[in-house]
Amino acid sequence: MWYSWDMKLTGFAQYVQEELLGDISGITIRRMFSGYGVYKDGVVFGMIIDDVLYFKVDDEIKSFFENAQSKPFTYTHKSGKTVTMPYWELPPDVTEDKDELHKWVERSVSVGRKK
Repeated sequence: MWYSWDMKLTGFAQYVQEELLGDISGITIRRMFSGYGVYKDGVVFGMIIDDVLYFKVDDEIKSFFENAQSKPFTYTHKSGKTVTMPYWELPPDVTEDKDELHKWVERSVSVGRKK
């Protein structure tokens, strides 16, 4: 079966690209494993899994997410071990303020550039 990486987004991923992050230049969203990768100017800074938007986090910006009572993305490995990824759920109230959302995007993009 042939797949195109440029397939039209639907559902929550389409909402994120068009409505939530649509006014930020350089945003692209592409299929990745069981979800989507979120990029700005080719730098991955987020992901969408099960209709939840996560932003990339490091020790410098982790406190913003902790203070907002966000949670990291985790999954259970086939060995039964819980794996915690460096992506944290974007707090819902951040999406209500475009200026604040832009700050959170830039923080996570800066983390993505470090890697």
